[in-house]
Amino acid sequence: MKFLFALVMLVPWVALMCQDIAGHDGTTLDVATLDNVTQDVVVQEGTNLADRTAAIDTLSQFGTEVQIDTEVQIDQAITEVKTYYLQDAGKALEQLEVIRHSSEKLGYPTGIVEYMALSTELSQTVGGEDQLLAYLETLAFETNKRFRENPDLYHRLLLSKAILLSNLQRLNESLEIFTRLERESEDPFILAVAYGTMGVIFNRMGEYDKALEKTLKSIEYFKKENDTKNYVFGLTSIANILTVNDRNQEALSYLNEAVTNLDELQNARMSFNVYSTLGVLYKELEQYDESITYHKKALDIAVTLQDPMYEAITSLNIGNSYLGLEDYERALQFYQRSMQLSRRLDMDYGIYINFINIGSLYTESGDFRLAAVALDSALVYAIKLDYPNEKSTLYKNLSELYMQLRDPVRELEYYKKHVEIKDELFNEEKNRAIEDLRIKYETDLKEQDLELVASELENKTIQFQLTLTLVGLLLSMLFGGGFFFIRQNQNLQALYDRNLEILNNYVPVKEIQNHEKDDAKGSLKGVFQKVTVAMEEQKLFKQADLTLADLVSTVDVNEKYISQAISLYGNKSFYQFLHYYRINEARRLLLEAEDDLQIKEIMFDCGYRSRSTFINAFKEYTGMTPSQFKSRLPQQESS
Repeated sequence: MKFLFALVMLVPWVALMCQDIAGHDGTTLDVATLDNVTQDVVVQEGTNLADRTAAIDTLSQFGTEVQIDTEVQIDQAITEVKTYYLQDAGKALEQLEVIRHSSEKLGYPTGIVEYMALSTELSQTVGGEDQLLAYLETLAFETNKRFRENPDLYHRLLLSKAILLSNLQRLNESLEIFTRLERESEDPFILAVAYGTMGVIFNRMGEYDKALEKTLKSIEYFKKENDTKNYVFGLTSIANILTVNDRNQEALSYLNEAVTNLDELQNARMSFNVYSTLGVLYKELEQYDESITYHKKALDIAVTLQDPMYEAITSLNIGNSYLGLEDYERALQFYQRSMQLSRRLDMDYGIYINFINIGSLYTESGDFRLAAVALDSALVYAIKLDYPNEKSTLYKNLSELYMQLRDPVRELEYYKKHVEIKDELFNEEKNRAIEDLRIKYETDLKEQDLELVASELENKTIQFQLTLTLVGLLLSMLFGGGFFFIRQNQNLQALYDRNLEILNNYVPVKEIQNHEKDDAKGSLKGVFQKVTVAMEEQKLFKQADLTLADLVSTVDVNEKYISQAISLYGNKSFYQFLHYYRINEARRLLLEAEDDLQIKEIMFDCGYRSRSTFINAFKEYTGMTPSQFKSRLPQQESS
């Protein structure tokens, strides 16, 4: 039983807009998400969230004493702010408010555009996106002649708006504006920023091929322009995209390229970002010593910068790597250090994450009583922060802990609460989930469809059917009373039996129906058949870090047509297609394995190098973890 959590910072493109008309500068945006496997924190540009309000209050106290009287003075003030705004956000915000006020008074649109560009960048660390969007509305810039008659200024305001929407997770609205900029703007810098941010959005949406395509376009421009800062940031973004797709060796090559540019860059915060990302990647590769080395480099930078938030995050990451080495004493030391810093910063989410990780540490070391204490503390913060998904997961994990502690009353109490929240969330999300998952998972590969709830839903989408069935089974447990443990066991056995049936009925793809979108010669159909043969007969999916490029030499077709064929006939992205074959093979190996064959060996044999990626993919396609699947084997044999 393992349920280690950590804060994940995906690295979107930011600001990159904060430039003189002839020069460029940039930094990064962070978005925090919580996953259900062990992951680490990657973060940039932290500061106090109260800075923006303090800046406005300070300006109101200064009144006209800080007023700027000419456009030349505004330009000089903007240039000055760019020299320190990343190091002193509070001071920068004060000066930006002066710049805005003076630009409005003088009717100077360039000053307003620069104010929006710098403020949008700073919003990544101090917040205020809603206020900035409201300010854009008051400008009515999309109909205001002062802006519409100058395409450069108009498009830069559009760019600010799109980035702000992206920060607020209004991704579709943001993409609409970026697509519009692709059509309308001829400024390569604006397009580079747009491509970079679109790459981040597509990454969040799970469209990794598009994410890579856009981000590569972006860094091509920054490399050509010798914009080292944005080039390094782009390399790091690509590494993050590749890591999500278990292409860790490719990610490592991009990060090594980023490292070679750090000396020229001489930017402590960017160095922190690169070292932190390397630390996370080496942990995914289970090279924990290397992970600790890079995280400690990042920690040294955080201490030098006197940035307690960076220090708290990096301490947590180092604790995670020591946990991977099963060095529980050192892991606990770094978790406690991170906890103390989080408390000093009043960072509730950081406190919550550390309690989660400490709970996982005690669980792994077998001290279930202390694990329960830590998770109960985490639950207090999950309730305080109003995180329903996290509350549900914690209730489930606490239920499992109390089962280990042989406390069936509290076990059942927590499990009921887990089911109640899951049921509420399920009802709210059901219609949207049906549509999204049907599009994502419906496929001509019929053996993938588990058909767990065919009577309730005619569409046979894997994950949604599994979700609905599991919720139904969980609800039935509430009426199980004294039969709770037996019924839980029966549910897992039912899932196991269904997976066994799928394996027994597995038929390799031989014929594919003609598709209305295929060309007259059926070329894509032929490409898909070649790819299928390569997977089923040559078992190319067993190659770690297999890419589209690797398939080219095998099927003798370029990457574009391979990707189109998989999308058209498999209704999947390349990496979903790869997971499908790998998990089918993992089920087969688990079924046929000798008792002493370890799950880790099967993971490597199927082409995985990351334990978390393997577990997530296995659960997504089967409804249970590899350990749960393996635990059914003796029962199946004896039944």
